[in-house]
Amino acid sequence: MNNVWYLVPARAGSKTIPKKNSRLLNGKPLISYVLDTISSFSDKEHIIVSTDDDEIKSFVEGKAVVHNRSEGTADDVATLDDVAVEVVDYLMEHKGAMESDILVTVQPTSPFLQADTI
Repeated sequence: MNNVWYLVPARAGSKTIPKKNSRLLNGKPLISYVLDTISSFSDKEHIIVSTDDDEIKSFVEGKAVVHNRSEGTADDVATLDDVAVEVVDYLMEHKGAMESDILVTVQPTSPFLQADTI
């Protein structure tokens, strides 16, 4: 059986809204909404938050595994594909992921995303 991993890419920088992933929406950090949704059907060991932000790391603690994003994938030039490749390498090296596993990317800026949509 293939493992399913959930990647939530959440870097600190933003071109338009600085620190948007940790901004509060109804008193709760934006990223917390997708983490709560994914947590409703997956264990925290399969939820990977790739970030370079200490504040985001504090929100994630206990809800997901933190992947410390490299400097090369934390800038405005890096693509989501770049981040996904880095995370896949991390999962295979440190978490026992296999090439046949599935990686689902969930944006932290989608607070109304439902479990059945994922």
